[in-house]
Amino acid sequence: MCDCGRTLNPEGRCDASHALSDEQYAEMLERRQQRLKLSESVSMHRVYMEIDDVRVWYKIIREANKLYGKNWRGQQGVKRRLTSSPVRSPQVIWFEVPDEKFATWIALKYAVTPVAPPGK
Repeated sequence: MCDCGRTLNPEGRCDASHALSDEQYAEMLERRQQRLKLSESVSMHRVYMEIDDVRVWYKIIREANKLYGKNWRGQQGVKRRLTSSPVRSPQVIWFEVPDEKFATWIALKYAVTPVAPPGK
């Protein structure tokens, strides 16, 4: 608990800005609980694909936003990995989405190659 009596976030800092009123803080906690319930109720599937162009990666992100809203995750540092190499070589990138058929849809729509998870 913080000195103000509010809970701490996973980083160990105060959970909310001290400028928030108690009502605003309660609303923020309620929204967080709703997001947690939503994310726990939907099982996520990690799909892997080979991507060699940043533009294709952005198109896939737009497609995921259109289909799932904020209920998906993507791998961190992808733009850097795709732009730092002077030679265009495909990179294995993952997305966590609620529907594993997303990989097939993206492979057909954007001509990327779905791959098996590394180590499998």
